[in-house]
Amino acid sequence: MESRLRVSFFCLSVLLLHKTADGDDLRLVERGNRCDGIVQIFKNGQWGSVCTNSWGLNDGSVVCRQTGCGSHLTWYTVQNKNRTILLSGALCDGTESALRDCKSDKKVKNPCPKIVRETCSGKTAKIIGGLCHGRLEVNRGGVYGTVCSKSFDSRDADVVCRELDCGISKAVLSGAHPGDSKTPIWANEILCQGNEENLAYCQTAETEQQNCTHAHDVSVICTGYTEARLVNGRDRCSGRVELKYDSKWSTVCDQSWDLQDATVLCQQLNCGYAVTVPGQDQFGEGSGPVLSDIFDCEGTETELQKCPISTQGHSKCTHRNDAGVICAAQAGPVRLLGGQGLCEGRVEVYYNRMWGRVLPDSWSSTEASVVCRELGCGSVIPASNSSRYGAGHSGVCLTGIHCSGDETHLRNCSLPQQVPCNSSNSAAVLCTDHMALRLVGGGGDCAGRVEVYHNGSWGTVCDDSWDLADAEVVCKQLQCGAALRATASFGQGTGPIWLDELRCQGNESALWDSEGWGQHDCQHKEDAGVMCSEFKQLRLVSAEFDCAGRPEVFYNGTWGAVCSNGMGGIAATFICRHLNCGETGSIKPQSETSSALKWLDNIKCKKHDSSLWQCPSSPWGQNSCEDRDVEDIVCSGNVLLLSRMIDAAPNKEHSEISILAACPS
Repeated sequence: MESRLRVSFFCLSVLLLHKTADGDDLRLVERGNRCDGIVQIFKNGQWGSVCTNSWGLNDGSVVCRQTGCGSHLTWYTVQNKNRTILLSGALCDGTESALRDCKSDKKVKNPCPKIVRETCSGKTAKIIGGLCHGRLEVNRGGVYGTVCSKSFDSRDADVVCRELDCGISKAVLSGAHPGDSKTPIWANEILCQGNEENLAYCQTAETEQQNCTHAHDVSVICTGYTEARLVNGRDRCSGRVELKYDSKWSTVCDQSWDLQDATVLCQQLNCGYAVTVPGQDQFGEGSGPVLSDIFDCEGTETELQKCPISTQGHSKCTHRNDAGVICAAQAGPVRLLGGQGLCEGRVEVYYNRMWGRVLPDSWSSTEASVVCRELGCGSVIPASNSSRYGAGHSGVCLTGIHCSGDETHLRNCSLPQQVPCNSSNSAAVLCTDHMALRLVGGGGDCAGRVEVYHNGSWGTVCDDSWDLADAEVVCKQLQCGAALRATASFGQGTGPIWLDELRCQGNESALWDSEGWGQHDCQHKEDAGVMCSEFKQLRLVSAEFDCAGRPEVFYNGTWGAVCSNGMGGIAATFICRHLNCGETGSIKPQSETSSALKWLDNIKCKKHDSSLWQCPSSPWGQNSCEDRDVEDIVCSGNVLLLSRMIDAAPNKEHSEISILAACPS
């Protein structure tokens, strides 16, 4: 803070005293920000105003460019109250880099009844790579350049996200998306307070950090959620979950809201940890939109907007599904992190309103057995390599927990002591009931070969007696909808074959609600696979192009069209990027009609969405879409199917050269 104050004082001194080599300078004064105010020039050792004679659009454009304030919006006349006039009128053509380069009346005409006030947009930032995430470039004097990460922090990033209508910053990265060698690098330090509306309103300062290259180019990731609250509970730490996006409060659907998400929200609100997540409108029905976003939190994030976000699907959530949270601030809970599931990992304990990792110096199998019992994970088995679970991000370390071994909760043991984190090692626990489930080799999370993590190893499931009831349990457990196929077409796995002859009824909560671990008479060529209804794929259908055509989605086991009702350029861009077909997309009239099933309609993507699957839309299969409402998407990476053109050409050797020559480089 002291450094920023010192630099700010230096900037103020420069603003008041600086005189350029050409003998004049420019500023906008007496308004709310540095990009809106009375035009003043510095000449012959003094500041003076500009008379409105001949002032127009071109003059304003030059002023906004020279001050680094974006584009010209408008200008006003202001009554002259005995001000010094240094310029009687400007005659710019709009291409000049500074007002002093414009033609003007050589003789100052006094008296001047009215002087110029100029209003600029203040919009100087843009992000390359995504609508709300990518490399930052800033316009200085009409030229865009990258920003050195050595002179940029989260407060500056918050202002960038606000200027671009992208909410607040989620992350600041260095060198993630470097610019090309021809792009200038702005190494000046940006000194935002964090509450400015535009980056141009922030002060800047010359720095000594002149060793910036494009390897230091700053990238910004923004998120649209700016506030969170709990409503209609018994206190501020319980109630209906509401999040603010684009100045509007929305509720959250409880269908995928879990304890990990709730714990992050409780910590964000300084309310401790989540005790329970009551749904089904326990805290009353909210108003406004019901969010379609799923927060896939691990529980360690400091804010909800730092969690990975995916789509709610296109489920039929109403305010009867509004999620709730009850938080508790007292110490006590324990969690295991860094492993493959809930029953394995490094030990972290919530103490004094913070999660702290437990050091191994006073930890033993006695304490570990209490943790396994508390988490419902069976009994403890030795954790051979605790370092594989990592040290996490907690800056709090705990020691001195002693148990007798028969406690039901770790909080019933002796209280921990907080100590300096001078060790990267952590206490670790591996419980007998540690298990996890995944689908592999199917091109998505909801289709593939069934693999189970048990007793420290990933293994497969034999397809003997494998049917839709077994597959239904897998899909339900993975939150992937209903089972469509119970198939063995996803290749052979490795490792142990953990389960065989399951004979599920379909209503079990987990695949391992059966017995017989490791008992089988199978080979890996019999590994079971599953396709669930929530498995999704995307394609553009065209007889001529790879990256243009009718958009179709594979969902619930069937290909169906995507309608253009309500679809904007953002959704088209997401489709193109998903298919690796370029950075932008546009909607064009259809090349041919289709009477196929219509899966999606009224897709309305937001800037902070990261993919098509995150965008809100009508529920799957529910639409008012006619055949003419299925329009084509044309991507910036559109490429003709060259092989088909070459095969049809009479002289293949020469046609290949001419076709390639016609492609954009």
